[in-house]
Amino acid sequence: MTCARVVASPMSMAVPMAAVDTAATLAAASRPVTPRGLEVSEPAFIEHAAAHGITFGPVSHPFAPEHACPTHFGRVVSGADVAQLNPAQQQILVDALYRYGLLHVPGQDHLSPEDEVAFATLFDYEVENLLAGHPATAILRIPQHPCINVQGNATISDHHGIEGTRELKFTASQSWHTDGISQLVHPPVIGSFLCMEAPCKGRKGGETRFACAERAFELLTDAERELCLRLKIKYSNSAVPATVPLETETTWPEHPNSVLPRPELAPELTAGNFGDATVGVRNSEAGNQAMAVSVDPLQPLVITHPVTKRRGLQGMPKAALGAVEVLPDGSGLKHWTGPEAREFMGRLFQRAVSAPLIYPHKWVEGDLIVYDQWRLYHVPPPLHEIEGESRLHHRIRLTGTQHPTGEVDALMASCGLTDDDLEAALERAAVDAAEAVTAAASAGAAVAASAASSKL
Repeated sequence: MTCARVVASPMSMAVPMAAVDTAATLAAASRPVTPRGLEVSEPAFIEHAAAHGITFGPVSHPFAPEHACPTHFGRVVSGADVAQLNPAQQQILVDALYRYGLLHVPGQDHLSPEDEVAFATLFDYEVENLLAGHPATAILRIPQHPCINVQGNATISDHHGIEGTRELKFTASQSWHTDGISQLVHPPVIGSFLCMEAPCKGRKGGETRFACAERAFELLTDAERELCLRLKIKYSNSAVPATVPLETETTWPEHPNSVLPRPELAPELTAGNFGDATVGVRNSEAGNQAMAVSVDPLQPLVITHPVTKRRGLQGMPKAALGAVEVLPDGSGLKHWTGPEAREFMGRLFQRAVSAPLIYPHKWVEGDLIVYDQWRLYHVPPPLHEIEGESRLHHRIRLTGTQHPTGEVDALMASCGLTDDDLEAALERAAVDAAEAVTAAASAGAAVAASAASSKL
């Protein structure tokens, strides 16, 4: 395959150094393909792709074609063998991803791990490794290509260098999310899945659902949009495990189409948990052992995409610890509690994750899905759907070195504010809340003591 540069992915203490063979295999590559031509009309782009043997079709509902699927994102790619792309085809697929947000390339069950890495690194981002302490460490990695996570609900034997027989259990997040948004300063920008074993063959079940952050932003009212553009969300770096379904008109009503946690398990910003160090780290741009570590991240609620420059409502409502609103005249900051932030975010996000705005992808062995993490949300199937089923994927995530930014950052700069100022406001709010609880307890104790004394 004629491919782009692959950045070496030297391993942490958790992965053998032999893993750098990925770089040796693909060392002759030059640079990633840069997206271009987003201003080209749709007919002109389709004609150009067809001239190079590639065609694009709409994604469709796996079991009920009469049900509408989204047209604002997602395309099925025909005529592309990812292992044999020429430079023109590489450029077309890179452009197509940023044009459509999600590409489904069927029939790629012949790909080697080297092919997977080479394709992923056509996009101008670094391959990512999650190191010790993150829940994803329960996911196996291919030893020679540790940026490839092997995950699912299956038993594997001698799988691409993973020796012996290993049993994987599916434990992914059961709510709509964007990978890493609540854990990393630099969350992944691009994600890919290669289906090795598909569950629920010939029947409903096991689908991964996708929804669009840009459409969520478009669905806001003018007042909501103006407010969202001035908000930054403070996240917990350990996501809440349990969620509750919200009322939605979904094609599969039994799916827990959820964005919010159960109230009793919701995180709260307190003096005790403020600033806990994150456990998610990734390799640096230079591909050396340096690690980018964050505290509980502070992210814009509306992110401006680094390539398309479109705005999207991004985040993970269930993991919000709180929020800071930058007042429109720059006169100050307003703190939002965790419940306030989660309720507000959940209500807005829910509009975008209802049918027919979602795309449920029915997996078939050999399906390759590559998607824009900063443009889309996704949710795995409920655990009950795949109980007793084999579901196995290779996953690669690509991350850049830039922090997600939005118009709130420009507003902050115009007011002379930094993220440190917002963090300080959140910390003060946490301390004030703790002091208020202590004061209320003391007052209650004093009242009780006075009452007891008066009875003597």
